[in-house]
Amino acid sequence: GQSTTEGFDGLAKNLQDAISIMMNAAMKPNIDEPAKKAIIGSAKGVALATSALVGAAKNSATAVKTSDPALCKSILANAQSLANATSGLVNMAKGAAANKPPSKPEAAQATKEFNEALNQLVATANNAPALSTLDLQSL
Repeated sequence: GQSTTEGFDGLAKNLQDAISIMMNAAMKPNIDEPAKKAIIGSAKGVALATSALVGAAKNSATAVKTSDPALCKSILANAQSLANATSGLVNMAKGAAANKPPSKPEAAQATKEFNEALNQLVATANNAPALSTLDLQSL
């Protein structure tokens, strides 16, 4: 079986890839109908990847709730930050699909914040020993 750290890191990588696909589509210079469809499709991928990762994080937070309440709080706070950062990027992409693309610096800053939030979440969630007993199939 696959170790859950890999599982968690895998979920994080899926989300990173989805964000990258979405932002690449959103930052194209000329956004035509197919490009708009690509952005909207990739935004759905981001939403699914986000909820999978946040769900896994919440499970690991719940697993350490009694043994390590501080870690539990920390995981939940980081999951919230990640959700916020992701939703900021999704809004930018939707803006691009509506012919209001973000500026390159805006997109770069938002992507940087997303990556920081993601790294924080993975770091704290990987500290939850109960992850090793988590059944990823049940997510």
